[in-house]
Amino acid sequence: MYEKAIEKIRDEMAVNAEESVVVEIGELLCHWLSRHRSAAAAVIAEGKTLTGAAKTLEEEARKIAGGKRCAAIGPEAAQKIVLRYFGLDDSQKASVTRGGFEVSLDELLEG
Repeated sequence: MYEKAIEKIRDEMAVNAEESVVVEIGELLCHWLSRHRSAAAAVIAEGKTLTGAAKTLEEEARKIAGGKRCAAIGPEAAQKIVLRYFGLDDSQKASVTRGGFEVSLDELLEG
């Protein structure tokens, strides 16, 4: 199941390579799954996608901004929203290795 989840994530990242938020969410989930393989079922669940997570993140940002268009949301809140969208435990921090350096989701979303 883990391999199937990674394949699903990678496929969606490839299709949406120009959308950095979708790619960042995919990287977060790949890393998360490498440490929490039992979470794979949540990622491959019917109707759960990286683009859906990105849309949920945008909707939550608008709520926080009082309904106005909002391009940014705090990194910790963003992480919680993405993980909750997939039904994952948001009590642990996640990070991604990029270019030989480990980067937290906080740093990815700020960049």
